[in-house]
Amino acid sequence: MDMNSYNMAMSILSSFGNSSVYRLKHTFSSISKKSLDASTRIQNIFSTESSYKVYRELLSRSSPPAIPFLGVYLTDLTFIEEGNKDKINGLINFSKRKLEYGVIIQLMKYQIPNHHFKLLPKFTTFFKSIPLLNEKDLYTLSLHIEPRNSKKKDLK
Repeated sequence: MDMNSYNMAMSILSSFGNSSVYRLKHTFSSISKKSLDASTRIQNIFSTESSYKVYRELLSRSSPPAIPFLGVYLTDLTFIEEGNKDKINGLINFSKRKLEYGVIIQLMKYQIPNHHFKLLPKFTTFFKSIPLLNEKDLYTLSLHIEPRNSKKKDLK
């Protein structure tokens, strides 16, 4: 979160909801309190309650550059599109276009200035070494790590 990369934070948080990961109850019970607290804090930030109110407030206090969580803005644009007519009395609904503009301009303001990332070869090598697994293979690996109906004491 120090880099204002909210989209990345939400991507990581969402990965914990993947069935192959979510089922690893014993594994998660071994995670440190510090890591659990950080996870809870991020979950609270991205709570959908009141249309992502906590996230929106945090983002509004962030200094650019930032990478907003795009799902919020896509949802906003969908509600604007579905909830407002394109034309009223045969004329373009400029109120609708103004609402759309408001959402788009919110995203654009975080693009300037740009992020300047320094490429770290150690991380590039690490991420390239991670195998890409499909859902079936991920679930098979999950079952290998924590078989169904296993007890914590039976795990390595």
